[in-house]
Amino acid sequence: METLLKRSGVEAVLFDLGGVVIQFQPGDYFHRMLGMASGDPAPARWDASQWVKEYESGRCDRLTFAAGMIEDFGLEVGPQDFVDLFRRWPNGIFDGAAGLAQELSSHVTVGCLSNTNECHWWEQTEAETIRNLFGDHAYLSFELGVMKPGPEIYAKTQEALDLPPEKIMFFDDRAENAAAARNAGWQAHHVRGPAEARAVIEGLGSKIY
Repeated sequence: METLLKRSGVEAVLFDLGGVVIQFQPGDYFHRMLGMASGDPAPARWDASQWVKEYESGRCDRLTFAAGMIEDFGLEVGPQDFVDLFRRWPNGIFDGAAGLAQELSSHVTVGCLSNTNECHWWEQTEAETIRNLFGDHAYLSFELGVMKPGPEIYAKTQEALDLPPEKIMFFDDRAENAAAARNAGWQAHHVRGPAEARAVIEGLGSKIY
């Protein structure tokens, strides 16, 4: 793996959290949390929500976020009940994610770049393990004040890494976020889960994505 990364010029590997390192609750948990039927476009409404943007950019606290979501989605729960549901949405680390990050850390800087919030960063299942895994190289939207796929978050992260863009490899489960990173000059890949990320790295000898 060290030879493959050197061949591609990579000095830092960053992972998105949700969908790459962290798995979510199975089934229709997300829809039920938002009071929507399983076939409704919950992800699109989530992405469009001003309260998601406010909270994951660090501009409001969790109870303000919850109250806003309750009003916008017409939920019949209290703010603290919504926070409790929201806290449990991430459901631990994918098998193989910690091992991949630890293996890579012997050769390159390893970190994460994620749209996330203080509740999930500090209190989700396996939060301490996740924090320890990425140490000083956790680049988080709620701390940076900007979100993917906006260009500012990539610029701030690259500045913190102090690396040329082509030396940064990035894995994200959303195509638009990977595309924005490629536009910033990074070696970025759209993957789901650590197995796909590992396959990309192991394929560097024959193909650069």
